[in-house]
Amino acid sequence: GIYKSSLLTKFVPNIGVSAFYDKVDHSSFKADHTALNASAGWALPIIAPFLGVGYDNTKVEVKAATTAGVTGLSAQANGTRLTVGADLTPFPFARVRAAYMVFHGIPGGMISFGVAF
Repeated sequence: GIYKSSLLTKFVPNIGVSAFYDKVDHSSFKADHTALNASAGWALPIIAPFLGVGYDNTKVEVKAATTAGVTGLSAQANGTRLTVGADLTPFPFARVRAAYMVFHGIPGGMISFGVAF
């Protein structure tokens, strides 16, 4: 987190950033993935809107294959992720989350129900 609003600044968004790297190293292939993310969310009563943006970079390389000429080939892909949504608290201890997302140019949506205590 970069900034978290207080009781007096509830209308200022909470801001967060993250970065991560993960790697797979198998006898047949290896893959590297890097992601950068930023998010903003407003901790308002009953409805808490949020938005996020991210960037992914993935590289996969074939280490061993049964098909001739495939070993050593690699491919790289990158793309953005965009999310806008809201958490709704219809009653205490319950939360409904809904969001519209675009992952690497593919639109979609998400809805979930959670209980917190």
